[in-house]
Parts: sequence; structure tokens; C-alpha cells
Amino acid sequence: GEESLTQLNLKNSGKFPIPLLSGNVFKKVYDGKKESKLWKEWRDAMKQRYESQIAEIRTNPVTETHPLSKSGYFTNSPTFSPDGEYVYYIEIGPHDTSALVQLRLSDGNITRLTEVTSLGDISLAPDGKTIYFAQTDYYRAFSAFSDLYALDVKKRKVRRLTKGIRAFDPAISPDGKTLVFTTTAEGNMNLMRMDLESEEITPLLETSDHT
Repeated sequence: GEESLTQLNLKNSGKFPIPLLSGNVFKKVYDGKKESKLWKEWRDAMKQRYESQIAEIRTNPVTETHPLSKSGYFTNSPTFSPDGEYVYYIEIGPHDTSALVQLRLSDGNITRLTEVTSLGDISLAPDGKTIYFAQTDYYRAFSAFSDLYALDVKKRKVRRLTKGIRAFDPAISPDGKTLVFTTTAEGNMNLMRMDLESEEITPLLETSDHT
């Protein structure tokens, strides 16, 4: 449990930072049990837990699935259009640079909308016309920071929304007027809000405890 993990951390932090010279804090915290014994107990507990879950799942009907994309590599952040006609996602293939793509569900046709250097979440405007995403680009010649961008789906034009603020994981509000996203600075993550009309950024939640 968490109490034992806390004690393990506290006791270990006061030891010499070399395992052979630090003593076995696991035995002191976990009633004389070594790491190998704890690992076996954890493994057996997980096996029993998951076998029970599998047995319960098998009592219910199974929904058949089928693949939508066939690149054979990586696809991330699928987002469906409001009319259900398309799904947008980031695709990393074997021969092309990563891209934000549009897949038409009726016939499987795939269109590369723009090349991106992003693996995070994307967000589609309620009217389906704009996709918001974050990607890494150079800032002041030498730094590589993540910033927010907007893609006009029809015109396939990309507009940069921020510069050098380490922003990622944008999420559009239901009315399409506000963008909420995360930033990171000096190890602290903050939740920010952008008014899309004025592009003014204000904090929703600022942290100072490395949350």
C-alpha cells in the first residue's frame, strides 16, 4: 500500500546511494521480505486479479472490432468528426514523416492534411472545420518547444497560436470559443485557457509542487 511505499522512500533516501552499501530497506519495511519475495507475491496477486476479470468479461457478449487504418506502424489521438463521416488522427508510418491525416469511414480513403511533429492529443472544433494540435518547433534558434497550432481542414492551412510556451494537449470548449491546454515550466504543469477570438491566455490552474 501507499504507507509502505512512503516508508520505503523515506528510509531509502537516508541511505548511501549505492545498493550494496545501503542495506536492504525492503526487508525493514516489508516484514523481512526480500525484493524477490515481494515480486513473486505481487505477480501472483496480479495474475489472480486479471484472471478473475477475464472470467467476468467472458460472461458478457463480445463486440467485434475491425481495423480502420493499415499503416502497420503508429496511430495516435483518433478524433471523430461531428457528422461521423471522418476520423482524424496522427499517423507515423515507415517511409513518410508523421502527419495529421483524415480517414473517410465510408470507403477508407486516407488524406494527409499536414505534416506534424506531435504525439499528443488533438481537438476538433464543434463545427468540424478546425483541428487544434501541439507540435515541437524551434524557438530562438536553439530551443525546441511545443506550441499550439490550428489547422483549417478545408483549406489545409496551419496557423500558429502560441510561441515558446511549452504548450500541449489542447481541448476545445463545446461552444468553440475557448481552448484549454497544458503548459510546463521549471517542472511545474499548469492548466491554461485561451480566448480564440482575442487569443488572450489566462491561467485556470497553476501549480508549484511539480504536480
